[in-house]
Amino acid sequence: MDTCDARAEMLIRSSAQSCFDAFVNPDTIVKFWLDKTSGPLKPGATVKWTFMVPGAEETVTVTDFSSPSRLAFHWSDGIHVDMQFDC
Repeated sequence: MDTCDARAEMLIRSSAQSCFDAFVNPDTIVKFWLDKTSGPLKPGATVKWTFMVPGAEETVTVTDFSSPSRLAFHWSDGIHVDMQFDC
């Protein structure tokens, strides 16, 4: 199986801690990315995400939780997402 990497960067005028917290806190992530989530992201957590697009759901498993600099997780189909938060 071939592998593919995709990389993206975004400047957000907020602290790395605030951005990190926005992804791990269920009350915040539903304001910009998800319709609902089964719980917070934390070390070793597996959570179900329901996206704003009807019928779009995903189960993610946290593989790295290094507040406030790195958050990584696997999607149910094996795709790995690695987010790094820098000042």
